[in-house]
Amino acid sequence: MDMNKFKRDYRFKSEEAYNDSRRNKILIIACIVIIIVLSVLIKYL
Repeated sequence: MDMNKFKRDYRFKSEEAYNDSRRNKILIIACIVIIIVLSVLIKYL
């Protein structure tokens, strides 16, 4: 197991995981906003 290769792989994996978690947060926030908008529309209809 080459240490430099291991470090490079680890950095790449952690960046990938960070990008995935940021995308998931955006999706969750979008879902919450859509639910709020729908509930407001249902109240006023």
